[in-house]
Amino acid sequence: MTMNNEILSRIMGKAWEEAQKPKIDASQVAPEEVSPSEAAAEIKSMEQDMLQEHQVLSKARIVTARYKVYSAVILLVWVIFYLNYYPSFSNANVAVHSSYDQTRQEIQSLTDKKAQYTADEQTRQEIEKEESTIKQCVNKEDITACFALPEWMTHYQDIQQQLSALNAKAQTGVLTDLELRKQTAMTSCVNSRNFSNCETLSKWMKGMDVPLSYLLTNSLFTERMPVDEKKVLKNINEYLIRNGISEGSNVINGEIASITIWDPKLVDATNPYFFQVPIDYTIDFAKIDELISFVRNVEKRLIEAPEDRILYKIQEIGYDIIAANQIQSTKISMIAYYYYNPSLSNVAR
Repeated sequence: MTMNNEILSRIMGKAWEEAQKPKIDASQVAPEEVSPSEAAAEIKSMEQDMLQEHQVLSKARIVTARYKVYSAVILLVWVIFYLNYYPSFSNANVAVHSSYDQTRQEIQSLTDKKAQYTADEQTRQEIEKEESTIKQCVNKEDITACFALPEWMTHYQDIQQQLSALNAKAQTGVLTDLELRKQTAMTSCVNSRNFSNCETLSKWMKGMDVPLSYLLTNSLFTERMPVDEKKVLKNINEYLIRNGISEGSNVINGEIASITIWDPKLVDATNPYFFQVPIDYTIDFAKIDELISFVRNVEKRLIEAPEDRILYKIQEIGYDIIAANQIQSTKISMIAYYYYNPSLSNVAR
């Protein structure tokens, strides 16, 4: 038996040893005696532990309540800020960006205006440099003088392009009689620079409108009246109704019957220095050639004396073509343009 127990003990280990120990009946064990002082101390210790736990729990509850109050206050402050201040901040931000964009556009506009002013100044200098050649070209229809001007002032370049197109078309041998005559005339015009072989000046020299307008623009301002009527009368009487714009021409085309000069007004509200003056004329023309001479003098001639020049635009001509060989009182409505800058005194341009 003993041997069997040893064998089982080896096999099962501690579990077997525990099972072999004698069992103790709890009812037979006498309870440990505790003195009243020890019991009181134990009870007091337990009460202190419970009190500490209660205090800790109370503090935790207080901290939690504080956090809730703080969170509520922070949320309330954020709502008040959003409702009262955020829109103004947002609007201010938008205003700042808008102001920045506007400033950038203004800077770009100033850059563009500077470039335009630079180009205009170069154009002005070139026109003034070529003034004598322009007069020779438009007043005397001197084709050599016209061809000597920069190409942007004339349509000479257009003639060359048309001629090149005709020459290219001629390679196929399909030019019509009219195109052939035009090719011959243009070739003679370009090669010989003979005005008689070129198209009419008013048809191809349209680019001259810019330099002529600049050179004709003058000042009609006077301290005594809105418009210098003396200058207007001299312009028409000594130049526009003469047969040829050259100063001192004695051949008169037409007789002035009446002149009405209206009050000046600004051409454009954005330019406080450029004015227009409506002027109505009644002129007696003996024949239509005199009217044509008058129109040519207004639109395509340059007066020698700069102080006598006036830029006109014809608005209406009341003329009966059927009675072209009879004397007619012709009503002509025109607009005179002039430039006046008080800071430049009476300087024309």
